[in-house]
Amino acid sequence: HFQFTSTAGELGGSASFLRVPRGILEGRVGPEGLSFVTHSRESIGDASATLVHRYRGRWDGDALRFTMQTEGGSSAHVPVEFVARRAVAASGAR
Repeated sequence: HFQFTSTAGELGGSASFLRVPRGILEGRVGPEGLSFVTHSRESIGDASATLVHRYRGRWDGDALRFTMQTEGGSSAHVPVEFVARRAVAASGAR
């Protein structure tokens, strides 16, 4: 789930990762799409690490085609690709 705000090319808001909203950092929006970073924590036993999630979204009509790359933690991460579409409000308004 994404909640975006934008002012003068800067992107803010939140992006949910594993159902937990994370604050958007280093957010940029432009004619080709948007990019931003979020952070999360990984804990294994007594050890913990900060994960960095880098998102890049490209406009495709009414959708955004995303690639998310995760860095850090205890295992290797491959890029994840997905498509995000605007949610329709209960009243039918967008």
